[in-house]
Amino acid sequence: MRTKGNLVPFFKVGVAVLIIYIMIEKNLFNPEDLLKTITLSELFFCVVLVLLGIYLSALRWSLLLHGQGFNISMKNVFKLQLVGLFFNFVVPGGVGGDLVKGYYLVKQNDDRKFLAATSIVMDRLLGLWTIVLLVVASGPLIGNDIMENPKLSYTYRGVVIAGTIFTTMLLIGFSDRFYDSGWMFKKFGSLPYGKAVVESYAAVHAYCTKLTVIGKAVVLSIFLQISSIVFFYVVGNSMGINMSIGAYMFLVPLGFVASSLPITPGGIGIGQMAFFALFNTYLGTQSQLGPNSITLYQIICFVFGLGGGYIYLTTKQHEPIH
Repeated sequence: MRTKGNLVPFFKVGVAVLIIYIMIEKNLFNPEDLLKTITLSELFFCVVLVLLGIYLSALRWSLLLHGQGFNISMKNVFKLQLVGLFFNFVVPGGVGGDLVKGYYLVKQNDDRKFLAATSIVMDRLLGLWTIVLLVVASGPLIGNDIMENPKLSYTYRGVVIAGTIFTTMLLIGFSDRFYDSGWMFKKFGSLPYGKAVVESYAAVHAYCTKLTVIGKAVVLSIFLQISSIVFFYVVGNSMGINMSIGAYMFLVPLGFVASSLPITPGGIGIGQMAFFALFNTYLGTQSQLGPNSITLYQIICFVFGLGGGYIYLTTKQHEPIH
Protein backbone atom coordinates (compact mmCIF):
# COMPACT_ATOMS: atom_id res chain seq x y z
CA MET A 1 0.00 0.00 0.00
CA ARG A 2 2.81 2.36 0.86
CA THR A 3 4.50 1.63 -2.48
CA LYS A 4 1.30 2.53 -4.32
CA GLY A 5 1.05 5.76 -2.34
CA ASN A 6 4.62 6.66 -3.28
CA LEU A 7 3.84 6.10 -6.96
CA VAL A 8 0.83 8.44 -7.03
CA PRO A 9 2.87 11.66 -7.51
CA PHE A 10 4.77 10.06 -10.41
CA PHE A 11 1.48 8.92 -11.93
CA LYS A 12 0.08 12.45 -11.76
CA VAL A 13 3.20 13.89 -13.35
CA GLY A 14 2.74 11.32 -16.10
CA VAL A 15 -0.85 12.48 -16.60
CA ALA A 16 0.33 16.08 -17.02
CA VAL A 17 3.00 15.07 -19.54
CA LEU A 18 0.53 12.89 -21.47
CA ILE A 19 -2.06 15.68 -21.74
CA ILE A 20 0.53 18.15 -23.01
CA TYR A 21 1.88 15.58 -25.49
CA ILE A 22 -1.57 14.77 -26.90
CA MET A 23 -2.50 18.45 -27.25
CA ILE A 24 0.74 19.21 -29.11
CA GLU A 25 0.36 16.15 -31.36
CA LYS A 26 -3.18 17.17 -32.29
CA ASN A 27 -2.04 20.75 -32.88
CA LEU A 28 -4.30 21.98 -30.09
CA PHE A 29 -1.39 23.61 -28.34
CA ASN A 30 1.72 25.16 -29.87
CA PRO A 31 3.72 27.47 -27.58
CA GLU A 32 6.02 28.34 -30.51
CA ASP A 33 3.22 30.49 -31.94
CA LEU A 34 3.26 32.63 -28.81
CA LEU A 35 7.04 33.04 -28.90
CA LYS A 36 6.78 34.25 -32.49
CA THR A 37 4.18 36.93 -31.74
CA ILE A 38 4.83 38.26 -28.23
CA THR A 39 7.28 41.17 -27.97
CA LEU A 40 9.92 41.62 -25.27
CA SER A 41 8.00 44.56 -23.80
CA GLU A 42 4.81 42.47 -23.63
CA LEU A 43 6.74 39.58 -22.07
CA PHE A 44 8.28 41.90 -19.49
CA PHE A 45 4.84 43.29 -18.66
CA CYS A 46 3.52 39.73 -18.22
CA VAL A 47 6.37 38.96 -15.80
CA VAL A 48 5.51 42.11 -13.82
CA LEU A 49 1.83 41.09 -13.70
CA VAL A 50 2.67 37.64 -12.33
CA LEU A 51 5.01 39.12 -9.72
CA LEU A 52 2.30 41.63 -8.79
CA GLY A 53 -0.15 38.76 -8.37
CA ILE A 54 2.24 36.88 -6.08
CA TYR A 55 2.79 40.03 -4.02
CA LEU A 56 -0.94 40.77 -3.73
CA SER A 57 -1.57 37.17 -2.67
CA ALA A 58 1.10 37.49 0.03
CA LEU A 59 -0.30 40.86 1.10
CA ARG A 60 -3.79 39.38 1.45
CA TRP A 61 -2.51 36.53 3.60
CA SER A 62 -0.42 38.98 5.66
CA LEU A 63 -3.56 41.03 6.27
CA LEU A 64 -5.46 37.96 7.47
CA LEU A 65 -2.55 36.91 9.70
CA HIS A 66 -2.31 40.31 11.34
CA GLY A 67 -6.07 40.24 11.80
CA GLN A 68 -5.55 37.18 14.00
CA GLY A 69 -2.77 38.82 15.99
CA PHE A 70 0.25 37.28 14.24
CA ASN A 71 3.32 39.49 14.29
CA ILE A 72 5.03 38.44 11.08
CA SER A 73 6.69 40.79 8.63
CA MET A 74 5.56 41.17 5.03
CA LYS A 75 9.05 40.06 3.98
CA ASN A 76 8.62 36.72 5.75
CA VAL A 77 5.09 36.27 4.41
CA PHE A 78 6.36 36.90 0.87
CA LYS A 79 9.09 34.29 1.37
CA LEU A 80 6.51 31.78 2.58
CA GLN A 81 4.38 32.63 -0.45
CA LEU A 82 7.29 31.80 -2.77
CA VAL A 83 7.95 28.54 -0.91
CA GLY A 84 4.27 27.67 -1.29
CA LEU A 85 4.43 28.49 -5.00
CA PHE A 86 7.38 26.12 -5.39
CA PHE A 87 5.50 23.27 -3.72
CA ASN A 88 2.44 23.89 -5.88
CA PHE A 89 4.58 22.58 -8.73
CA VAL A 90 6.18 19.81 -6.67
CA VAL A 91 2.93 18.49 -5.14
CA PRO A 92 -0.10 17.81 -7.40
CA GLY A 93 -2.81 20.45 -7.11
CA GLY A 94 -2.67 23.85 -5.46
CA VAL A 95 -2.89 22.64 -1.85
CA GLY A 96 0.69 21.43 -1.51
CA GLY A 97 1.95 24.97 -1.10
CA ASP A 98 -0.68 25.68 1.56
CA LEU A 99 0.44 22.66 3.58
CA VAL A 100 4.07 23.78 3.54
CA LYS A 101 3.16 27.38 4.40
CA GLY A 102 1.01 26.10 7.24
CA TYR A 103 3.84 23.88 8.48
CA TYR A 104 6.31 26.76 8.75
CA LEU A 105 3.72 29.05 10.31
CA VAL A 106 2.80 26.46 12.95
CA LYS A 107 6.47 25.78 13.68
CA GLN A 108 6.89 29.46 14.50
CA ASN A 109 3.60 29.71 16.41
CA ASP A 110 3.08 26.31 18.01
CA ASP A 111 0.64 27.71 20.59
CA ARG A 112 -1.68 29.09 17.89
CA LYS A 113 -2.04 26.20 15.46
CA PHE A 114 -5.76 26.73 14.94
CA LEU A 115 -5.40 30.42 14.13
CA ALA A 116 -2.54 29.64 11.74
CA ALA A 117 -4.69 27.12 9.87
CA THR A 118 -7.62 29.54 9.98
CA SER A 119 -5.71 32.23 8.09
CA ILE A 120 -4.92 29.81 5.26
CA VAL A 121 -8.49 28.49 5.05
CA MET A 122 -9.88 32.03 4.99
CA ASP A 123 -7.34 33.06 2.37
CA ARG A 124 -8.54 30.24 0.11
CA LEU A 125 -12.23 30.95 0.70
CA LEU A 126 -11.93 34.66 -0.06
CA GLY A 127 -9.94 33.91 -3.20
CA LEU A 128 -12.62 31.53 -4.43
CA TRP A 129 -15.44 33.90 -3.50
CA THR A 130 -13.79 36.73 -5.43
CA ILE A 131 -13.52 34.50 -8.50
CA VAL A 132 -17.25 33.81 -8.30
CA LEU A 133 -18.00 37.54 -7.94
CA LEU A 134 -15.94 38.45 -11.01
CA VAL A 135 -17.53 35.74 -13.15
CA VAL A 136 -21.01 36.87 -12.10
CA ALA A 137 -20.06 40.52 -12.71
CA SER A 138 -18.96 39.66 -16.26
CA GLY A 139 -22.54 38.68 -17.12
CA PRO A 140 -23.87 42.19 -17.84
CA LEU A 141 -20.76 42.92 -19.95
CA ILE A 142 -21.06 39.93 -22.29
CA GLY A 143 -24.60 38.76 -21.53
CA ASN A 144 -25.56 38.22 -25.17
CA ASP A 145 -22.47 36.12 -25.89
CA ILE A 146 -23.18 33.94 -22.87
CA MET A 147 -26.89 33.45 -23.49
CA GLU A 148 -26.41 32.62 -27.18
CA ASN A 149 -24.09 29.75 -26.27
CA PRO A 150 -25.87 26.94 -24.36
CA LYS A 151 -22.66 25.64 -22.74
CA LEU A 152 -21.62 29.07 -21.50
CA SER A 153 -25.17 29.85 -20.43
CA TYR A 154 -25.39 26.74 -18.26
CA THR A 155 -21.94 27.46 -16.85
CA TYR A 156 -22.84 31.04 -15.97
CA ARG A 157 -26.11 30.05 -14.33
CA GLY A 158 -24.29 27.37 -12.35
CA VAL A 159 -21.78 29.94 -11.12
CA VAL A 160 -24.59 32.30 -10.10
CA ILE A 161 -26.28 29.52 -8.11
CA ALA A 162 -22.97 28.44 -6.57
CA GLY A 163 -22.15 32.06 -5.74
CA THR A 164 -25.51 32.55 -4.03
CA ILE A 165 -24.99 29.41 -1.94
CA PHE A 166 -21.37 30.37 -1.19
CA THR A 167 -22.34 33.90 -0.10
CA THR A 168 -25.14 32.55 2.10
CA MET A 169 -22.74 30.11 3.74
CA LEU A 170 -20.24 32.91 4.44
CA LEU A 171 -22.97 35.06 6.00
CA ILE A 172 -24.03 32.14 8.17
CA GLY A 173 -20.40 31.55 9.07
CA PHE A 174 -20.04 35.14 10.28
CA SER A 175 -23.30 35.03 12.28
CA ASP A 176 -22.78 35.04 16.06
CA ARG A 177 -26.36 33.93 16.69
CA PHE A 178 -26.02 30.86 14.49
CA TYR A 179 -22.61 30.00 15.97
CA ASP A 180 -23.88 30.26 19.54
CA SER A 181 -26.78 27.93 18.74
CA GLY A 182 -24.26 25.10 18.27
CA TRP A 183 -26.29 23.68 15.38
CA MET A 184 -23.26 22.95 13.17
CA PHE A 185 -21.41 21.17 15.94
CA LYS A 186 -24.42 19.02 16.85
CA LYS A 187 -25.30 18.04 13.28
CA PHE A 188 -21.86 17.52 11.77
CA GLY A 189 -19.56 16.82 14.71
CA SER A 190 -20.14 13.06 14.77
CA LEU A 191 -20.45 12.48 10.99
CA PRO A 192 -17.67 11.14 8.73
CA TYR A 193 -15.51 14.13 7.73
CA GLY A 194 -17.73 16.15 10.05
CA LYS A 195 -14.73 17.33 12.01
CA ALA A 196 -13.27 18.97 8.89
CA VAL A 197 -16.61 20.69 8.20
CA VAL A 198 -16.88 21.96 11.76
CA GLU A 199 -13.28 23.17 11.83
CA SER A 200 -13.74 25.01 8.53
CA TYR A 201 -16.88 26.61 9.89
CA ALA A 202 -15.06 27.68 13.06
CA ALA A 203 -12.26 29.09 10.90
CA VAL A 204 -14.70 31.33 9.03
CA HIS A 205 -16.44 32.44 12.20
CA ALA A 206 -13.12 33.38 13.81
CA TYR A 207 -13.11 36.41 11.49
CA CYS A 208 -16.64 37.58 12.36
CA THR A 209 -15.24 40.48 14.38
CA LYS A 210 -12.68 41.34 11.70
CA LEU A 211 -15.01 42.46 8.92
CA THR A 212 -12.77 45.42 8.04
CA VAL A 213 -9.92 42.98 7.50
CA ILE A 214 -12.19 40.80 5.37
CA GLY A 215 -13.24 43.80 3.27
CA LYS A 216 -9.63 44.79 2.59
CA ALA A 217 -8.75 41.18 1.75
CA VAL A 218 -11.60 41.02 -0.77
CA VAL A 219 -10.37 44.22 -2.44
CA LEU A 220 -6.87 42.74 -2.68
CA SER A 221 -8.36 39.55 -4.13
CA ILE A 222 -10.13 41.56 -6.83
CA PHE A 223 -6.91 43.29 -7.84
CA LEU A 224 -5.15 39.91 -7.76
CA GLN A 225 -7.66 38.47 -10.22
CA ILE A 226 -7.49 41.59 -12.37
CA SER A 227 -3.72 41.16 -12.71
CA SER A 228 -4.31 37.64 -14.07
CA ILE A 229 -7.07 38.82 -16.40
CA VAL A 230 -4.85 41.60 -17.80
CA PHE A 231 -2.09 38.99 -18.30
CA PHE A 232 -4.34 36.94 -20.59
CA TYR A 233 -5.57 40.11 -22.30
CA VAL A 234 -1.98 41.10 -23.16
CA VAL A 235 -1.22 37.63 -24.54
CA GLY A 236 -4.44 37.69 -26.56
CA ASN A 237 -3.54 41.04 -28.12
CA SER A 238 -0.05 39.76 -28.96
CA MET A 239 -1.66 36.86 -30.83
CA GLY A 240 -3.96 39.23 -32.72
CA ILE A 241 -7.15 37.95 -31.04
CA ASN A 242 -9.73 40.64 -30.35
CA MET A 243 -11.78 39.86 -27.24
CA SER A 244 -13.47 42.20 -24.78
CA ILE A 245 -12.19 42.53 -21.22
CA GLY A 246 -15.59 41.21 -20.09
CA ALA A 247 -14.91 37.94 -21.91
CA TYR A 248 -11.60 37.58 -20.11
CA MET A 249 -13.35 38.34 -16.80
CA PHE A 250 -15.64 35.40 -17.47
CA LEU A 251 -13.15 32.88 -18.84
CA VAL A 252 -9.90 33.41 -16.91
CA PRO A 253 -11.20 32.94 -13.34
CA LEU A 254 -13.08 29.79 -14.39
CA GLY A 255 -9.93 28.41 -15.97
CA PHE A 256 -7.93 28.97 -12.79
CA VAL A 257 -10.55 27.14 -10.74
CA ALA A 258 -10.19 24.11 -13.03
CA SER A 259 -6.38 24.38 -12.92
CA SER A 260 -6.41 24.24 -9.11
CA LEU A 261 -7.96 20.77 -9.04
CA PRO A 262 -5.50 18.40 -7.27
CA ILE A 263 -4.78 16.26 -10.31
CA THR A 264 -1.42 17.38 -11.70
CA PRO A 265 1.52 19.43 -10.31
CA GLY A 266 0.89 23.16 -10.70
CA GLY A 267 -2.21 22.46 -12.79
CA ILE A 268 0.07 21.61 -15.74
CA GLY A 269 -1.88 19.79 -18.44
CA ILE A 270 -5.22 20.28 -16.71
CA GLY A 271 -4.83 24.05 -17.08
CA GLN A 272 -4.03 23.78 -20.78
CA MET A 273 -7.03 21.54 -21.36
CA ALA A 274 -9.41 23.73 -19.32
CA PHE A 275 -8.38 27.02 -20.92
CA PHE A 276 -8.45 25.43 -24.39
CA ALA A 277 -12.04 24.30 -23.85
CA LEU A 278 -13.23 27.57 -22.28
CA PHE A 279 -11.72 29.97 -24.81
CA ASN A 280 -12.64 27.88 -27.84
CA THR A 281 -16.21 27.46 -26.61
CA TYR A 282 -16.49 31.23 -26.32
CA LEU A 283 -14.74 32.03 -29.62
CA GLY A 284 -16.59 29.31 -31.51
CA THR A 285 -13.39 28.31 -33.29
CA GLN A 286 -10.14 26.53 -32.55
CA SER A 287 -7.61 28.89 -31.01
CA GLN A 288 -4.45 28.35 -29.01
CA LEU A 289 -4.95 31.50 -26.94
CA GLY A 290 -6.10 29.62 -23.84
CA PRO A 291 -3.37 26.95 -23.59
CA ASN A 292 -0.61 29.32 -24.75
CA SER A 293 -1.56 31.93 -22.15
CA ILE A 294 -1.72 29.54 -19.21
CA THR A 295 1.55 27.91 -20.30
CA LEU A 296 3.38 31.25 -20.25
CA TYR A 297 1.75 32.04 -16.90
CA GLN A 298 2.87 28.69 -15.45
CA ILE A 299 6.42 29.10 -16.75
CA ILE A 300 6.78 32.53 -15.14
CA CYS A 301 5.25 31.23 -11.88
CA PHE A 302 7.65 28.29 -11.92
CA VAL A 303 10.65 30.60 -12.33
CA PHE A 304 9.54 32.63 -9.31
CA GLY A 305 8.77 29.37 -7.52
CA LEU A 306 12.40 28.33 -7.96
CA GLY A 307 13.22 31.25 -5.69
CA GLY A 308 10.92 29.69 -3.11
CA GLY A 309 12.67 26.37 -3.62
CA TYR A 310 16.01 28.04 -2.90
CA ILE A 311 14.59 29.60 0.28
CA TYR A 312 13.26 26.20 1.36
CA LEU A 313 16.50 24.33 0.68
CA THR A 314 18.71 26.92 2.35
CA THR A 315 16.54 27.20 5.46
CA LYS A 316 16.94 24.52 8.11
CA GLN A 317 13.58 22.92 8.81
CA HIS A 318 13.82 23.51 12.55
CA GLU A 319 14.37 27.24 12.00
CA PRO A 320 11.78 29.87 11.06
CA ILE A 321 12.02 31.53 7.67
CA HIS A 322 13.71 34.91 8.03
